[in-house]
Amino acid sequence: MVAEHDGQIIGYAALQKKMQLQFARRLMDVQHLFVDAHMRGQGVGRALMQNSAEQATHLRCAGVTLGVMADNTSAQAFYKDLGYEMSEEQGALKMVLRLPLQSAACAP
Repeated sequence: MVAEHDGQIIGYAALQKKMQLQFARRLMDVQHLFVDAHMRGQGVGRALMQNSAEQATHLRCAGVTLGVMADNTSAQAFYKDLGYEMSEEQGALKMVLRLPLQSAACAP
């Protein structure tokens, strides 16, 4: 997913659908989020993350996951502000935004 301004790409979110067969659920993983330095603080990252959650909801995912380094407290605060919950995994922090599941009738 990309964000554009004046015909230029100013940010992106790299998403990957995941399955947890043992729990019979779909997840969307944010592999990477990037916003150009001169566009930071203007809502670009927030819009990309909100659109990522909307895409995951549309695909009937149970949540959106991402990893963040333990020392990246500004990113942790950003994701927490968006509703993500944190857990620690192998020295890195895993964050998840839980989504309401839509009924099958709403799925594409």
